[in-house]
Amino acid sequence: MPQLSRWFKCVFPIDRSEYIKFFLLATICFLVCTNYTLLRTIKETLVITKPEMGIQIIPFLRTWMLMPIMLFFVKMYAFLSARYKQADVCYSLIGFFLAFYLLFIFIFYPYEEFFRLDRLGNWISSWHIPFSEQFGAMVRYWIFSIYYCLSEVWGTLVVLILFWGVSNRSNTVEEAKRFYSPILLITNLSGFFASQISLFFSKSSFRDVLFGGQNIWSATLLSITLCVCFFTVAILFLFYLFFQRFANDSKPSFRKEHSVTKEEMTLTNLIRTMFNNKMFLLLSIMVFSYFFTSAIMEITWKYYLQQLYPNSNDFNDYLSHCTMYISLISVFLALGVTGNLIRKFSWRMNALITPVALFIPLFFLVVSNFYYEIDPYYRAFFGALYYCLSRICKFTFFDLSKEVATVEFSAVEQIKIKTAVDGIVPKFAKTGESILLQLLLVFFHSFALIIPTILILMFVVHFLWAYSTAEIKIKHFAPEGNV
Repeated sequence: MPQLSRWFKCVFPIDRSEYIKFFLLATICFLVCTNYTLLRTIKETLVITKPEMGIQIIPFLRTWMLMPIMLFFVKMYAFLSARYKQADVCYSLIGFFLAFYLLFIFIFYPYEEFFRLDRLGNWISSWHIPFSEQFGAMVRYWIFSIYYCLSEVWGTLVVLILFWGVSNRSNTVEEAKRFYSPILLITNLSGFFASQISLFFSKSSFRDVLFGGQNIWSATLLSITLCVCFFTVAILFLFYLFFQRFANDSKPSFRKEHSVTKEEMTLTNLIRTMFNNKMFLLLSIMVFSYFFTSAIMEITWKYYLQQLYPNSNDFNDYLSHCTMYISLISVFLALGVTGNLIRKFSWRMNALITPVALFIPLFFLVVSNFYYEIDPYYRAFFGALYYCLSRICKFTFFDLSKEVATVEFSAVEQIKIKTAVDGIVPKFAKTGESILLQLLLVFFHSFALIIPTILILMFVVHFLWAYSTAEIKIKHFAPEGNV
């Protein structure tokens, strides 16, 4: 029994007086990440398996639609944060997502043909410029394009900026070291939960009860989106409870959030601050490297996957199974492994686990691409292995290391870092990846031909990632054991 008690205290180092605060944060994070996982899977299937769009349209969506939308939301977050309470900012932004997904379920998707911009799309497709067909499809099916982009924005705005921003400003460094590992442990179960929801609606006849008269894929899509709306309402309610009880807790920063001026939160000022602050810049490079390599590998892997699973439901099922395995392995690592590592070893060692682990499948994928006779299933396997490892490391080591590095800053610095590092940098990384793919497609004309080039580039980015991470020094992070 004493050994079991020590193990439980190691995995769950929360005091009784902190139970309510911890469980509110953990439940919010669980539901926010459940939504993100559901949206992540469904948006990819929606776009990639649609013949008129396909995998080749994703770089164009990320560059010409996702990036402007993301910058709009980041500027909106900065604008609102400088003028209103954090609670009002959360309610407003999350409420916008809820409104869009409800409109998608009951108006946009059922009457998609009415809202489709066929004339404008055909006119753009007739332009004698490179990739006019992709631009035309992006405009013609603007509802699906917006769905894809807003689902991507949810992961950055709600997960990284809103939730972790609120959490960091309501917890001390010591609380963060004890809270964040168990929160991530509970949150990692969200992937398993989301995958089971997706598989349930994909295979169960219950979807026909909710949306009778639709085909199998449409009923699955609308049922999952309805679940997202239900969880979003629960998130708003839990945020309300948290702000009512802990708005003045732990740090004076929660009470002084209006100290961030409008001028400090402009995009130009944020970028200038990032380049003038070495710690800020190194964190930005670390985050940029992760999102750049993950985005470019994700689209490469899903190119192989599309060839193997052209059917929408089969494609969605495969992604859901990957999500389930990612979640289970992440939970295993978080059970006593991640928390112990972050408490007993240096921040640098924990942060370097992600680039080192991802280098292994990258190496084998590069080798497999230089042997043309190799079975495509092996390339899909190595791509899936990289994708799964990147998600596992993000949910365990990467996010935890990044958030611990953020906690030691002041409230004003935290808002700047969360807005820039978690809001702007990931989208610049994905936009940079998309622009690179578009430029390569101009010269090579085929996605299959550009894969060896982008894999070699990933080698370079991995070395830059490891170097910048090793240069970061966390002044107030003191491991309990020896490094």
